[in-house]
Amino acid sequence: MSRINLLKEKDIELFDNPIELSNEERKILFTLEFDTELDPNLRKGITTVGYILQKGYFLAQKKFFVPSQYREDDIKYVSELCGLSFKVDILKYKKYAYNRHRTFILNKFGYRSFTKNKDLFEKETSELVKTPLRPKELFNSLISFLEEKKIEQPKYYIFAQTIAESLNLFEQNLVSIIDQNLTIVQKNLLDEMMKLPTNDDEVTSKNPYLITKLKRVIQATTPRKIKESIDDFSIIRDMHFHLTNITKLNEISGILNYYAVWVVKAEHIQFDSIRDIERKRLYIVSFIIYQYRIRQDSFVDIFLQVIQKYYNNANKLIANDFLKKDLKPSKQKQLMKIRNIIFSSKKQLEKVKQIIFTNQYGDSEKLRLIKNILASENESFHDNIIQEIDKLENLGTAALKEELFFKALNNGYRKIHNRVGGILLMLEFNTEMSDSNVISAIKNYQTKNGKITHISPTEFIAKNEQKWLFNDNGEFNSQMYKILLFKEVSNHIKAGTLNLKFSDKYKSIDDYLIGQNRWKLDKKELLDRANINHLYDMQDALSFLKENMAEHYKKTNENIITNEYLKFNKDNRPRVTTPKLTESTSHFVHEIIGENIYIPLTKILSDINFSTNYTSSFLHYSRKSSKDSPSENIIYAAIIALGCNIGIRKMGKISTGIGADKLEYVVRWFFSKDNIDEANRMVLDIVEKLSLPKIYLQKKDSLHTSSDGQKFNVTVPSINATHSFKYFGTGKGISAYSFIDEKSKLFYNSVISASEREAGYILDGLLHNRDIESDMHSTDTHGYSEVIFGVCNSLGILFAPRIKNYNDQLLYTFKEVPRNIYENKGYKILPSKSMYIDESMISDQWENILRLLCSIKLGETKSSIILKRLSSYAKQHPLHKAIKEIGRIHKTIFLLRYFDETHLRQNIEKQLNKIELSHLFAKAVFFGNNQELKYESKEEQEIVVACRHLIQNAIILWNYLFISNKLSEIEEDDEVQKNVELMKNSSIMTWQHVNMHGEYDFIINLDKPSFDMAKINSFKINQL
Repeated sequence: MSRINLLKEKDIELFDNPIELSNEERKILFTLEFDTELDPNLRKGITTVGYILQKGYFLAQKKFFVPSQYREDDIKYVSELCGLSFKVDILKYKKYAYNRHRTFILNKFGYRSFTKNKDLFEKETSELVKTPLRPKELFNSLISFLEEKKIEQPKYYIFAQTIAESLNLFEQNLVSIIDQNLTIVQKNLLDEMMKLPTNDDEVTSKNPYLITKLKRVIQATTPRKIKESIDDFSIIRDMHFHLTNITKLNEISGILNYYAVWVVKAEHIQFDSIRDIERKRLYIVSFIIYQYRIRQDSFVDIFLQVIQKYYNNANKLIANDFLKKDLKPSKQKQLMKIRNIIFSSKKQLEKVKQIIFTNQYGDSEKLRLIKNILASENESFHDNIIQEIDKLENLGTAALKEELFFKALNNGYRKIHNRVGGILLMLEFNTEMSDSNVISAIKNYQTKNGKITHISPTEFIAKNEQKWLFNDNGEFNSQMYKILLFKEVSNHIKAGTLNLKFSDKYKSIDDYLIGQNRWKLDKKELLDRANINHLYDMQDALSFLKENMAEHYKKTNENIITNEYLKFNKDNRPRVTTPKLTESTSHFVHEIIGENIYIPLTKILSDINFSTNYTSSFLHYSRKSSKDSPSENIIYAAIIALGCNIGIRKMGKISTGIGADKLEYVVRWFFSKDNIDEANRMVLDIVEKLSLPKIYLQKKDSLHTSSDGQKFNVTVPSINATHSFKYFGTGKGISAYSFIDEKSKLFYNSVISASEREAGYILDGLLHNRDIESDMHSTDTHGYSEVIFGVCNSLGILFAPRIKNYNDQLLYTFKEVPRNIYENKGYKILPSKSMYIDESMISDQWENILRLLCSIKLGETKSSIILKRLSSYAKQHPLHKAIKEIGRIHKTIFLLRYFDETHLRQNIEKQLNKIELSHLFAKAVFFGNNQELKYESKEEQEIVVACRHLIQNAIILWNYLFISNKLSEIEEDDEVQKNVELMKNSSIMTWQHVNMHGEYDFIINLDKPSFDMAKINSFKINQL
């Protein structure tokens, strides 16, 4: 059986031996307290010392060690504690004694022997290996399991051996399942796919296998590239079709993804080295299932982008052209009237401007003259313009615009059909969970290979659009039919009424939620695990919210008299000002570190690794690999190459002793998003343990976090990149979405397309990180939605965004406490007219709301996917409407607090300033390639952003450690406190002292010049 690496050698050494203890820790762990049952057995000094040491080590590490492992410093400490005058030879601590003591210690602290419970350990391992968890994650999960079950921890080799055996057994079972379900014909198909082509013309040095050609999803959206992608997918689709009896394994897609991605990463030699043909088939079946699913999602992404751009372009075209068309005389007359009104308005404005800017009159005279000019006009110019435009529309402009629009669509048919016509032939929809009319049209389109006739289904087309299916001669227009079909497919996918059968992103809502049967059986347990059992009874939950809302209406209105920062505008709407807190700067931190100090980024990474050992997280992708992690120098090079946007190959070529190929290999096999996230966690864990960062907390027992997106241009074809003229002009880009807490820990990141709303991704960062538990979270307006208010607050996190037009937001109440009740009390801040919470809608969907909350909180599905899918259903899905209603309750309560609580607004501003500062920090780190991304896939982009976060977090921790070290050297408490107070008003997020750009070598050899000038000057080019 092959060896498996869960930890690096030095980490194994640390795990299997007693940890080094400080004097403070020794005082806590090693005590003279004995149980009366054990006292008679502690006659000899050595036995007493052995027992105390064994008990202390167990309390610290929940495991036992043999006497030869006990640390000399600990032996000496305990000997002195026991008053022994001689040097203790701990090896004389007899085996029968320490075995008896082990049993006693286990019983004393309520723990169980590992030996007697090994079967439980092995059973849990067998279940865990069925998940996509990587070996180190399996190891950590098993540690947690043993702690939860109060079982002592065994040696490292037990973990490694058990995990390796379970992985092998699980893989053998998978191999067996596939082998038993595959027919002879299917096996031959798979074997042919894995063979080298016999014709030399079929391959290149980089493409010896068919599967190599199919590994990467083409990201470009030109017709030629889309066709190439469709051709590749046709092969996968055929294989997928022939494996229909195997595709049910999609139910365990998580573990199959592992094998599939291994195939993607592996060179053909590595794949070919698998001698077991049955196991090889497991890998290739996983690859086909995985590629089929992700390419379906990729095609839908392209389809939606192309359709949206096509319709936007058509609208822009007619907006510019429709008034230039040959209008009827009556319409021309109307346009002339509009021009005359605008001209008169312009003349009037010129007169007013002349009066305002002249020095000839005083202010009072200017006001009189302006009033006379305005009074001389009987009617408003604007009212006249609106009236004339209404007349123009009544004369048929709207109909003309519609006609021009559909002509523009028809004229652009070739452009859209060449991009999406083939894609629609490839998509496999879930017919049971999709709109029957549009499914009927799609089936017809696919069955007839895109050939449309006048008898094709038209029920999916709106009645007012069906007239455009025929030209002026009454002939059927198949081109317009396809255009309308493409549009409706796009609309239905976005609306959630058209769902894919095999997908990660475009399934039906029910496929993302905890199943109904499981919910009925385990509802109470699921609510307990999600920590939302207080929502079990809807009436109790709503009663609490009603009381809370009424209380805040009362409190906010009663505090108006004393609230100096709350005013009302002429429309009687509340308006608040927020006094600034002392502005944070980096001056103090920078001064402590030193004005003229420039520390190489490599040293920062090295220093932090010494304190955290974060490089140990970079383990090989293979779950059964015995390969050691690469050297720390190569890991540093890869982190900087990616995180500073220098590029892997360039870093390999400009670095001594690294090499581009070696660096690419390390990134491919060791730099997964999971590994980098683990490295970030290890860095942040040390920040959390330090005393200094706690000075930045507003409240001791509460944590405030914030998030925001930062746009980056993408200069290579990427489906994940989208247009945003505001940020990229005619180019495309992505948004790197980051999360930060009060201590400046960047604890989560993701990459989304620039056109996506950020709100849906907030819960990913709050719930899917392992270490940070936020109590309050802030975003700007882009991160706000009523659904997020509902989900976030229901899960126990106060959502506190900075909403731009906060006083335009609607305030709600319950029907039993209508607006007039508050009016009768003389309140100034009132519920908006007729804005009542629909309790019946909430009541009808309460079970589904709880299912949604549990699904998100327990990580059954990624919140961004389900919320994005759910928001698509807005017009008809009752669950979306119900969660919005709950969101309106929480939004109303928040706004009432926002008007009333100055410190709440200040804290929101302060926390959002941190995320904005982190963006400046990110730009300083991400300096390479003009800060433009040159990575195609979302996975590659996320790895780059995660490495950038790792660099930022390493610098922040280095700053904390450096300053903590400086403060520890100050002997006077008053001086320490004075510095701490200065630190509170200074941001730890400073990077001026870090040399990001490397060092220059000015040791230049001038013995031989680089250029032969005489030869160059004698070189002449003959001009023709």
